[in-house]
Amino acid sequence: MLLDVAAIAAQASALVIWPLVEGRYVLYMIPVSMIFISVGWWENFVTEDSPIPFISTLAKEKKELKNKTYFMYAILAPWKCILFFITMVMVIIIREGNSQFLFDTFFEAFKPHIINITEIEPMVGDSDANLGEAIANGFGTITETSIWTPLSVWLINIMATYICYAFGKFACKIMIQTFSFAFPVNLSVPVLLTALIVMCGKYNRDECSLFYIIPGYLFFTTPSITYLNDFIAHQYSWIWLIWLLSQTWITIHIWTNNNEKLSSTENLFFKPMYDAYLIDQSVALNRRKNVHAVSIRSSTVTDPLEVNKNNITRIYACGTMWHETKEEMVEFLKSIFRMDEDQCAHRIVRNYLQFNLPSYYEFETHVLFDDAYVRTSQDDMDPHVNQYVLDLIESVSVAASEYTKLMYVFDPQLYTQLHMAAG
Repeated sequence: MLLDVAAIAAQASALVIWPLVEGRYVLYMIPVSMIFISVGWWENFVTEDSPIPFISTLAKEKKELKNKTYFMYAILAPWKCILFFITMVMVIIIREGNSQFLFDTFFEAFKPHIINITEIEPMVGDSDANLGEAIANGFGTITETSIWTPLSVWLINIMATYICYAFGKFACKIMIQTFSFAFPVNLSVPVLLTALIVMCGKYNRDECSLFYIIPGYLFFTTPSITYLNDFIAHQYSWIWLIWLLSQTWITIHIWTNNNEKLSSTENLFFKPMYDAYLIDQSVALNRRKNVHAVSIRSSTVTDPLEVNKNNITRIYACGTMWHETKEEMVEFLKSIFRMDEDQCAHRIVRNYLQFNLPSYYEFETHVLFDDAYVRTSQDDMDPHVNQYVLDLIESVSVAASEYTKLMYVFDPQLYTQLHMAAG
């Protein structure tokens, strides 16, 4: 409880730190927008066990429309876009007094246009100076923008966020989310800040060093502070570490594998969509805290062996072989033994411990040989298997011994059934 309050207080400080440091009242819109954004995940963080009566009552009243979530978002998404557009127009009218230019120059915005660049004198040591107070030295140049720059950023964002979401979901499905989901999500902010610091330092040393990657007129406005202690003291760069730790505690549930193997997306994530602009926070906050537990089969239920076989998942592993070496055959067989061990554990839990595992499956392996027989002649009607088939049979004992660390010797039995066309 104490850590929860500390984490919430640390997150709440982010609502006022930036407006206080910059001294601009327009930045107080950030707390308002962040509160509205956070509303989207409230159902994932309220529980009936909460000591706060309001939250526990809210948790009891919430309804999870699991089967209607996609239908709801198909209706809500267009309305969100319309509301966002109306809000943008209203903000521009309040600040500029007119929004007609948005519609008059709409198509021109997607074309290359000219930018006048004026060179200013650098000011070292004054971190509070802004661009409006800079002194121009009279030198300037003209550059032309490229339509491919915003398109490239947009496409990179689409691909990167989708890959992040897809691989994160896959890691949760196969229950490797501790190292392959939670750790990268929490590491994304430090890695990003480190990359930005390196890029800004390289840009300050040579403004043309990143010209072929990022156009010069689009680069960040880097602080004009020379010393590290001044940067930490004036820019309050240390506080992001507190925010990161508080976010890690709030999303501590993403480190645990409390779901079943190959769970559905609806059982892993609360919302079926993700935020492409805040992808790390989106997937972390969207990961369900309370995953539906595995139900226990009561004594009155029929025997698990009598369950309808059509409802059991069957996995058929098919491998092809031609001229593989014995080492390759052994590795192939060891992977089959690993799958067989997992399936055996599922069968024991289902048949003897009476757990109704929805993830129960049956596993069957087939090895298909290309050119598995040796004929003495074209008219030979009694072909024999070649050496590669015999190597596979011998490799079964070797693979079993290496996998189990025990000595296994299987009696090789070979059954051959040839389907010959009549006539």
